[in-house]
Amino acid sequence: MNLCIVTMSGLASQPSGSPKVVTQKARALAGLGHRVLVVTDDPRSYYEVRDGAFVPRPFPRWSLLLHRTIRRYAGRRLSGHGLPVLEQPQFHCAFDPGMALRVLYCASKESVDLLHAEKLGYAYPCLPARFLLGIFTVLVEHDVEYQRLADTCDLTPRAHRFMRRFERNACGRVDAVVTVSGEDRQRLTRLGGAGGKSHVLPHGVDTAQFARGRRERVRGMLGLEGAVVGIFHGTGSYKPNRDAIVSLVGEVVPAISGRGLDLKLLILGGPPPGVASPAVISPGVVEEGVLADYLAAADIALLPIRSGGGTRLKILEYFAAGVPVVSTAKGAEGLGAEDGKHLLLAETAEEMAGAALRLAGDPELRARIIRNALEFARGRDWRLIAMHYLELYSRGIKRAGRRWGRA
Repeated sequence: MNLCIVTMSGLASQPSGSPKVVTQKARALAGLGHRVLVVTDDPRSYYEVRDGAFVPRPFPRWSLLLHRTIRRYAGRRLSGHGLPVLEQPQFHCAFDPGMALRVLYCASKESVDLLHAEKLGYAYPCLPARFLLGIFTVLVEHDVEYQRLADTCDLTPRAHRFMRRFERNACGRVDAVVTVSGEDRQRLTRLGGAGGKSHVLPHGVDTAQFARGRRERVRGMLGLEGAVVGIFHGTGSYKPNRDAIVSLVGEVVPAISGRGLDLKLLILGGPPPGVASPAVISPGVVEEGVLADYLAAADIALLPIRSGGGTRLKILEYFAAGVPVVSTAKGAEGLGAEDGKHLLLAETAEEMAGAALRLAGDPELRARIIRNALEFARGRDWRLIAMHYLELYSRGIKRAGRRWGRA
């Protein structure tokens, strides 16, 4: 099976967020014996996933020329709809005929059997190839975007209406829609457009990667020997993460210290400007290859997250690394993990402090939480998730063949 994933640039270059999800998913699918191609915003090359590496394949020269002339047009269109400037780049592709031509070029040249759009905006460049070549097309929603933007941005009513239409239209025009949680599937159902073609397939985690974490390496490097270490990792510029870090530094860590536990807080990805504390250690963004070492250095993960959507990838990584988690219900939303079994849920700073003290003072509880969470993570290994994707792909390709009269 030849699969083409259409997605954002930045593959394998970031330690968290969407690029990592795409990279790991593509590698897992290729590891099951299928040919996986990836088309990104990069107008120079697309990629073939081979032995875990992303091998570039050049586009014709017209691709770069189109890219230079059209991107400004996309920005003007999105600004005209009132979409915040910082949110616009991930939707540029929907207004970029150059990217649609690149997808069509790759799909035709490489005899692609299935198009897989990773995130909302990337469904639109797939539609011409879907129509002209009869290729089954899947949209994977990391979040329900109109809801995420409403929760995290100051959207004008005009922008909110535009995003609802934009998302409903994309869901209505592809062949299948994948959400990463049942909650997101319900939100899309209420929006309309996805109808009966929505499926729930959660994000996964590379359990082997996080089993290799070297705890003492990072603790020695950062001078944390003998310390009790809390951790939070994620892009500090993303509002739900930024708000969580502010809450951690200003409320949660002082509440824990006030109960007699001297906690050092390790923040990966960098705290937002103006957030400082003697208890905070921030090495900034760490490379994906050493992320497991940093997670292994922690004794507890603290997630006072109160907005955002999708599946919480960072919790799966803590589970796989053997780090017990204390989270708000919102922070663990869509994961399916159970309070008291896989993690501890807490809403206020005082409740989070109490949960942290319970884990520190009850070795049996801590061991049980870690053991159950690791088993949960193994059930979400990317290889298993990729098998579920392939089942969906196979059914869809057969239906597409009947619809377009292909053998």
